[in-house]
Amino acid sequence: MMRRFVLQPPAASTPASVATPTPSPVIVQARSSKVKKLDIEDFKGMPGESIEAWLSTVRQAVQRQEVLSGDTWTSTELYFGATAHQKGNTNKWLVVMREGMSEEDYTFEYLTSKLRKKYGRRENAWKTQKRLSQRSQQPGERLDSVANSLTSIGFGKRVSMESYLEAFYGGMNNQDVAAHASTMGPTTLRGRGIRGECLWRIWSRTEGNELAGSPAAL
Repeated sequence: MMRRFVLQPPAASTPASVATPTPSPVIVQARSSKVKKLDIEDFKGMPGESIEAWLSTVRQAVQRQEVLSGDTWTSTELYFGATAHQKGNTNKWLVVMREGMSEEDYTFEYLTSKLRKKYGRRENAWKTQKRLSQRSQQPGERLDSVANSLTSIGFGKRVSMESYLEAFYGGMNNQDVAAHASTMGPTTLRGRGIRGECLWRIWSRTEGNELAGSPAAL
């Protein structure tokens, strides 16, 4: 008796599963905010430095940034921006002052009041005039630096332009040049007065002058 063999068709192979790649997460980086900085000089609380003149440069820097780049400062931001430019003795004083400050005290108004109390000069017109007359040109010092120093001494006080000019001429280390400069007719320490062309002409008549030939060097 013959046996029948039933041939079964081969089982269909199971298709291999294709791994679907997992999409990479999209990382959105937070846009970093612009770090604000004040383009001002440091205040160190040294003799001859005027706190009023320094505070004025802070306000001017804020106004300049607002006009040119649209940046505005909150009172707290301005506190930290200004204190970043306090060095030397002023920084040491600031560290001690912060120990007694509350969170509400971190404002530019609070800082201004404390700086004026600590470094503001309480002097009458006679003392201011005396300081102006004692400010003399140092060897190698530029005349525009002398003019800047004189205006810082008298900043915020009632000082006539005649007093500034008298101190400027009297403090020059070359009195022959000073006598000549006084005949040139400048009536102010700013603009087209002592600075600019007039300063250049004064310097060009000074022996060993390195600036002669270019008023822009001032």
